[in-house]
Amino acid sequence: VVNGTIPACVYVRTACKRNLARFDREDMYFDSEAVDRVVNFIQHLKLFTGEFAGKHLILEPWQKNIIANTFGWKWKKDGLRVTRSLYLELGRKNAKTTTCAAILLYMMVADGENNASVILSANSSKQASLCFEICSNLLKSIDPKDRYFKRYRDTIKFDRTVSKIKVVAADASKLDGENAHAFLTDELHEAPDGKVFGVLETSMGSRRQPLAMVATTAGFNLSSFCYEQRSYNIQVLNGLVNDDALQAFIYTLDEGDDWRDENVWIKANPNLD
Repeated sequence: VVNGTIPACVYVRTACKRNLARFDREDMYFDSEAVDRVVNFIQHLKLFTGEFAGKHLILEPWQKNIIANTFGWKWKKDGLRVTRSLYLELGRKNAKTTTCAAILLYMMVADGENNASVILSANSSKQASLCFEICSNLLKSIDPKDRYFKRYRDTIKFDRTVSKIKVVAADASKLDGENAHAFLTDELHEAPDGKVFGVLETSMGSRRQPLAMVATTAGFNLSSFCYEQRSYNIQVLNGLVNDDALQAFIYTLDEGDDWRDENVWIKANPNLD
């Protein structure tokens, strides 16, 4: 990406340069075994739709890049993960929700966190339930007889570590008392404000290495909470704000690109072809 072999927009190139520069830092290190653990877990899951049904979920390089930089960087002082927040923005039909669902399943099942609470939220219950359905179907591929996971209408329980994944309402007033180890806010560009995201983010306060995830396509509202988050992320990528805990991957066209040119489509659609 950095040398231009793989076409990418300025924000993705900047994200890659930012992470490569971390190898020169004295206060953190890259734990490749931790990354392999996540990748291997996810690639044991099987897809369930159309021509790919029954085939293992094989991660593409762009997906491995996101996972590596989310789970690989750790502080030397305590061995805990550096990344606490992941912002992912890309075009439709690039396996965005499936990627996030697989990561969240790892957070519930294999992250070593007892009583892990993983929360799915979106601006509508339908959108949040979409990720929940993907989680449920992916789990069915490794537990077809429901020996380990108990699936309900809006909750999946993993009794071995007293952990769960659940869908929550897009109403901040109903989310007090949550204790999230990880959460996903899907299609943030549709959110009327940042109240739900804020409540879920503060609910992670007692966890040692939680993960707040945003996955969204681009929207049109330049005064929205999502655009505010996007602007902040760009400031971090450009080094104007210091926030080591954030990983941001914004797949989009560059200014001056012609959207009719098929050669630039991959910038906004990393899963193309």
